[in-house]
Amino acid sequence: MINPVQNTHSGSRVLYADILRIVATFAIVVLHTATSEWYGVSVQSDHWLGLNFYNTLVRWGVAIFIMLSGAFFLDPHISRTPDKIFRKYIPRIAVALIFWGGLYGCFHVVSNSQFTAIDFLKVPLSFLFEPQVHLWFLYVIIGLYLLTPLLRIFTKYATKKELEYFLFLFVCFGTLLPLLSQYFLESVHQPLYRNLIIPGFSSFVGYFVAGYYFQHYPLMRKTRLLFYALGILSWAFIFVGSTQLSIEKNTPNEYLMGNFRPMTFAMATGIFLFAKEFLGRRTFGVRVERVILWLSGCTFGIYLVHPLIISAFLKLGGNLYFISSFISVPLISCILFLVSLFITALIKKIPLIHKWIV
Repeated sequence: MINPVQNTHSGSRVLYADILRIVATFAIVVLHTATSEWYGVSVQSDHWLGLNFYNTLVRWGVAIFIMLSGAFFLDPHISRTPDKIFRKYIPRIAVALIFWGGLYGCFHVVSNSQFTAIDFLKVPLSFLFEPQVHLWFLYVIIGLYLLTPLLRIFTKYATKKELEYFLFLFVCFGTLLPLLSQYFLESVHQPLYRNLIIPGFSSFVGYFVAGYYFQHYPLMRKTRLLFYALGILSWAFIFVGSTQLSIEKNTPNEYLMGNFRPMTFAMATGIFLFAKEFLGRRTFGVRVERVILWLSGCTFGIYLVHPLIISAFLKLGGNLYFISSFISVPLISCILFLVSLFITALIKKIPLIHKWIV
């Protein structure tokens, strides 16, 4: 999602990060494809089971984006001055947010058969009160950019043990506590959660710092294998648990899902470490490297474009699931990814504005 993926010392590209961005973008496309009908299908059906399979399988996409950003924005060896952040990075995200927020807002107005001119005047308000389902991520990135100069001071001088302590607090207060507090909501009314909540450890800053830590500190083989196993077991737990809870309540249940769950953190960490270990040591031919870099450069546009294609297709009466969802979700996701890539490639040919909106 964010472009800089340079080697911290040599200046060369870190290709595993580019590949991971591409895979994470596809995971988000799969997520939005699966959830387009996840809420409106009977949880007793095989169709919903297939949707839930993929819905739980790719919950790590956003976490990976933020970890990749932290891996390079918090690197003290790469210059990220406040002036550069405010002049280069934040304006680009802000312009993209305004453009796509306005486009999506106008689309939803036009798709309403009884819209009026006043509805168009309300579009700017959606930026503050009703952001599009995927554009919230841009708000998060802007917030992390604002904090980056301060966080870089921490990562520059913090020891390995201090970073591990920070991540321990994030796992406890940013993932475990929200999970447990919601489980006991009806019986204790969350007094423990309200008293123990630490805002700094209950935000995406935890993933941001985690990306820096896992990028710059090698782990022992046993530790990596443990994270791989935890990642796989976490997905199995989310899938089985959410299926069971949904069937019991006879409605889709997201209790075990979300970015601030220990299972999501485990899945994202396992995938990040796997990519770093197995892709980071590989060498690629010049042509393959060019394709990887080109696709990586298109991921921001794909992320921004693909929900519009889904919405337009459904508004026209299209049916995403004409066959078993176990087959249709990956098939449609591939088509959606390629169409979004094609549109992004076209936008990138527009002089001057392309770098601001994709």
